[in-house]
Amino acid sequence: MTENENIDPILSQDMSDVSANDPLLPKGQYRMEVMKVEQKQNSKQTGNVISIQLKTLDPATAVGGQPIPAGRYVFDTIGITPSERNTKDMIQRRLKKFQVACGVNSGAFHPVSQYEHKFVTVTLGMKKPTPDYPDEANQVKGYDVVAN
Repeated sequence: MTENENIDPILSQDMSDVSANDPLLPKGQYRMEVMKVEQKQNSKQTGNVISIQLKTLDPATAVGGQPIPAGRYVFDTIGITPSERNTKDMIQRRLKKFQVACGVNSGAFHPVSQYEHKFVTVTLGMKKPTPDYPDEANQVKGYDVVAN
């Protein structure tokens, strides 16, 4: 078989006008389902985080005008290792806001699986580009109980 045989048509299309970045959701509130919650070590191996995977429940229009169907994944990370910039009180308040938004009003945050498939209202904003991550991205700014 030669290199040009059985090539999928998408591989022959001109990619000049295709963006490598996902369309951004505009700042605002979105109804989402919590798909996965897990405790992990942070990327620098210096502490722990709660990693949260969310999925939009409604279609939206991207900042650039493109339609975004329901089911778009959004990710959040809550650092849970205290530091000078991230105190124990700050961590506990952020965990509590997520916990209450998921309908869990008391008790320990653990087990983290208790939050999966709960519905929440997520406030999204924009993450500022950094040298490590130069592209704009959506960032979770807060959680609220889902509005019916």
